[in-house]
Amino acid sequence: MARQPSKIMSIAEKKIAQAGLKVALKQHNESVKEIAANDKAAAAALALVKKQADAVVKEATKVMSAATKEAEAMVKTAQKAYDAVAGKSVKLTAAAAKGTEKLTGQIAALEAVEAVAAPKAPKTSARVEKALAQETAEA
Repeated sequence: MARQPSKIMSIAEKKIAQAGLKVALKQHNESVKEIAANDKAAAAALALVKKQADAVVKEATKVMSAATKEAEAMVKTAQKAYDAVAGKSVKLTAAAAKGTEKLTGQIAALEAVEAVAAPKAPKTSARVEKALAQETAEA
């Protein structure tokens, strides 16, 4: 069996080991501080981004609300215009139906009347037509 190494250190070895451990502890503490600083910076950046995002959402909500009101006003105006046109259309359709009925009645009345051929006027000669034309031109 092999012997275990001795746990006894010299004073110089102890001082070197302590100095090394102190340096390692100092570097470790600096790393911990750096991690904490990075964490704090990330939390600040996150808070800033959240604040900016909230501002964007608030502005977008305001714009959307204004756009919604404008759209509702446009729809209301269009609805009024449609209602006016629809009301006129109903009146015009009723008037057109009465007109159609009246015209249909007149056509039926004309069809009921027997047509008689009109008597023909005697033909005038070319000489008579010239004389009439001259008389009207002189007058």
